[in-house]
Amino acid sequence: VAHLRTVAFNSLLIGELGVVDWDMFHSAGSAAQLHAAARALGGGSIYVSDKPGEHDFALLRQLVLPDGSTLRARHAGRPTIDTLFEDVARDGCSALKVWNANALCGVIGAFNVQGSEWSRRLRRFIKLPALQPAVSLSLRPSLVAEPPFQTGAHAVYAFRSHELRAPVGADEVLSYGRLEAGEWELFTVAPIATLALSRARGEREAVEWAPLGLLDMLNGGGAVVQARGSDAGFAKLRVRGCGAFGMYASRPAADVRVDGRSVASEYDGVRGLLRFELEEMPREGELHDVIVRFI
Repeated sequence: VAHLRTVAFNSLLIGELGVVDWDMFHSAGSAAQLHAAARALGGGSIYVSDKPGEHDFALLRQLVLPDGSTLRARHAGRPTIDTLFEDVARDGCSALKVWNANALCGVIGAFNVQGSEWSRRLRRFIKLPALQPAVSLSLRPSLVAEPPFQTGAHAVYAFRSHELRAPVGADEVLSYGRLEAGEWELFTVAPIATLALSRARGEREAVEWAPLGLLDMLNGGGAVVQARGSDAGFAKLRVRGCGAFGMYASRPAADVRVDGRSVASEYDGVRGLLRFELEEMPREGELHDVIVRFI
């Protein structure tokens, strides 16, 4: 797993020169999920070196859409600023954290890669069993090093635990407990927008919302291509892919339409999670048009 540290730090340079290569991995291997998560936010191609008949298709479907395309992030995945000068493989306390950005959402990956290093003598990575502790995990939205994530409020969704926290300030530190050796987590970071809703008798109220993307994809935020609000109380989205789609919303939706057709939605008021299904892929070369009405 120290390979992930090497590629992430190499991307600080290589990412400025070309498309990064995070290498192949075995989808059915013991560390397959960790490697898949790294490829999802790495910004490069995704390819596997499986033996014939030895594939984890459930995992591959979290990386690849039914048409064979991927939700590729915009940049090379790079270490977050708070890990740049940490020895994330041997200091016994630090997680490797990698950031990237999509069209609207950011993504942060956290990986416990403690306990391995490159052996110059053996010319391969070796394990250091005495240095494989659990590490604490914390992050803040501004670790996504692009302007939209440096100010304002955000929604942060954890892929594995399904935990949604919102609203979160750009520099507000969130604690997520500990990562055991070889464990990982991916976080979608979505800037929160506000819709002003007009009510009877001239009264006005507001709803906060942020698209999170496809909840069952490792880089689900990459499915959100466009998002904007309307003074009429609508949120309008253009979206890739199919499957369960999630949004943060401070109130339930009155109606959700996908390509002009009304679809059912579920709202978890405790988490503020609005969920609905994109039942099929859009036509080739096109996007889903989604309208979420709050009044």
